[in-house]
Amino acid sequence: MPAQRATPAPVSEAQMPRSARSRKSKVPFNILSPDRARPALRSILRRARLGAVIMVTAVSAGCATTREAAVCAAGEEKMMFAQLFFGRNIGAVPAISEAQFGSFVDEVLSRRFPEGMTHLSGTGHWRGAGKAPVREQSEVVTLVLPDVPASYTNLEGARREYMARFGQESVLMTYQPVCTRV
Repeated sequence: MPAQRATPAPVSEAQMPRSARSRKSKVPFNILSPDRARPALRSILRRARLGAVIMVTAVSAGCATTREAAVCAAGEEKMMFAQLFFGRNIGAVPAISEAQFGSFVDEVLSRRFPEGMTHLSGTGHWRGAGKAPVREQSEVVTLVLPDVPASYTNLEGARREYMARFGQESVLMTYQPVCTRV
């Protein structure tokens, strides 16, 4: 006849060590019981998945609608506001003079954007791929352009031409739809 295992006598809460009592009050179900743990875990995972789906949808919707965000009033025209940020260092060394940048403006930017632009000089901070931050002289060119594919092509062409001409790792470009009134 097989030996019977002795079943331990139930322990009252008063007999439990304090650490076990406090843990017991914080745990809403017996974690050793798979029948009770699995539904609770499934519920937690379901809520986490739902939260992730909502977050991805919200972020995606924000990205998808940003280009169409400008709804212009009567008398206003939908345009694009763009900025190009040109660094004047090559690596950590100041190398692009004001005269060289002026030639770039005359030969490239004025040709691509004959309607005009605003050019501001400043100091920027930049960290390239895996490098220490560099402080450098920088030029910011601001443009208001028709919101058409040719504008994007011209902006991208100007970026690439500056990078090739002066050995730059990057030229930052920002753009957004705006309403204008002249």
